[in-house]
Amino acid sequence: MTVPTDLPPREPRLIARFVVDGEPLSKERARVIHRDGKARSYTPDRTTQAEGRVGWAFRQAAGPHRPDPDSAYSVLVTFHPGTRQRRDIDNMLKLVLDALSGIAWADDDQVVHVAADKAAPSPGQARTEVTVYQVGPYQRPTRGGTCEVCQGPTSRETVRRCRRCRNAR
Repeated sequence: MTVPTDLPPREPRLIARFVVDGEPLSKERARVIHRDGKARSYTPDRTTQAEGRVGWAFRQAAGPHRPDPDSAYSVLVTFHPGTRQRRDIDNMLKLVLDALSGIAWADDDQVVHVAADKAAPSPGQARTEVTVYQVGPYQRPTRGGTCEVCQGPTSRETVRRCRRCRNAR
């Protein structure tokens, strides 16, 4: 895999390139069970195990990597199914991204670029190839507006002054 030319205009730094052997799986929906009048949700075991395999492969490839909450990331994934079973690429990608959350990056909103391909079925060669790049600083979106006094951030767009300027009266 090569770095695509449509990445944001930053110098990417390779964090890890790894392969997860086995049939690529889709992220399954959470299950809900009702017991004693209470609802409890859980992730199916198959999904949990697949996410664990992705996380383990990343740790082996990345070494002593620590998620940086101030960095933006790019992820390139190629799925090589071994069967003709129909799978949506977005659900397979979701499994990979969720598996790497908290391991490769602190929060999945730091992933600013994703490229995914699904290759033709190749029996006996099922695998998932993943490449993770750090692509620069992460610009967190702000929910608020701008303080009319100090130009700092406010908690909401309708608030005209930040907490510090409101309290300084």
